[in-house]
Amino acid sequence: MFCPFCGKHMSTLTRFCFTFGRCFEFLKDADQTETPGMSRPPDRAKQAEQPCPSYKRFMEYRNLKSNERQSCNYGPKGRYKPKERKQVQINVGVMVPHGSDLKPLRGKTLPLFTDPDVAAPDLLKHAVEKIRTFNKDMPEGPYVLLYPDCSEVDYVPGSDRPFKLSEYKKEIGKAYARITFFICLEKHYKRVDDTSDSDFDSEIVITTRSTAEFNQADSLVFEPQNQSTPKLKLEDERDAPRHSSTIQPGQITISDDEDLDPPETGPENTSCYREETDITLPDIVANLSLPIDHKMVSRFNISRANVWDGAVRGFKRTTYSETCDMLVKFTDDTGVLEEGLDTGGPRREFLTLLMKHLKDRPIFDGP
Repeated sequence: MFCPFCGKHMSTLTRFCFTFGRCFEFLKDADQTETPGMSRPPDRAKQAEQPCPSYKRFMEYRNLKSNERQSCNYGPKGRYKPKERKQVQINVGVMVPHGSDLKPLRGKTLPLFTDPDVAAPDLLKHAVEKIRTFNKDMPEGPYVLLYPDCSEVDYVPGSDRPFKLSEYKKEIGKAYARITFFICLEKHYKRVDDTSDSDFDSEIVITTRSTAEFNQADSLVFEPQNQSTPKLKLEDERDAPRHSSTIQPGQITISDDEDLDPPETGPENTSCYREETDITLPDIVANLSLPIDHKMVSRFNISRANVWDGAVRGFKRTTYSETCDMLVKFTDDTGVLEEGLDTGGPRREFLTLLMKHLKDRPIFDGP
């Protein structure tokens, strides 16, 4: 045995330590308490049987960190996990008929959260659900989705690509929160904005300029200052039924001053025209404008990128009439309406651009 105080080896158990001098009586009492035939297991065996609690917690912590590292590991080739697509906010409103035009309804614009790559049918469905959720008085439809210039949302403006919100945002150059679409009842849209999607084309009549001016002059009644003789009046009344048609919509006139010789006029006709030389140009314009109803307008939405298509679409509308005034609105290449009030300037600009396009059309090339 060994001395528990100094560690010196002793062959037999004594009462005192020979080196340190301490008493060993307490060792005898400890030997008596032990059960005979059973040995006390060493401490190392107990540790092997029951693992330490700190070791167990360490292994749990290690496994947890390993799982976290694996969830953040994208692989050896740098494959990234797909990011969740975020929804964007746009605005939707309501268009209602206003006379012969469509007008946004104030107080009905609402925000709409949707996917950036949404197509036109899905966007129309979400917009109708949003509007009808907060406006119980809205009819069931069917509805059409419109741009701010009242054109239907089918393609990206200025291209033949099918509509996608992200591509439209890229073309228009605005933030999503500043983009606004409108819904309108299909029956109202077809009544106001009848496009050129019909299966037939209107007939185009080509006449010479002299014939058109002659027919138009016969359709107007002038009152010259110097009255002609009764004989001349009877001749005029007899010749008037020969020319009773005016220039119709879709009729194109060409000049024939260089191809035809000057007409031969008799002495009676010369005297008749001489009596009417006192009529001024403002008088002729005033007489031509008498049939025009300035309270009704024929609407033209003209894109500066394609003036000819906008003019053809406007002339083919069922609401177009040659007796109504013309209301012209210009849009840019992205379909955004130009601000301004039409007091005659946009109409004159439209007619000037239309004449330039007419000169470039192949109808004047000849056979």
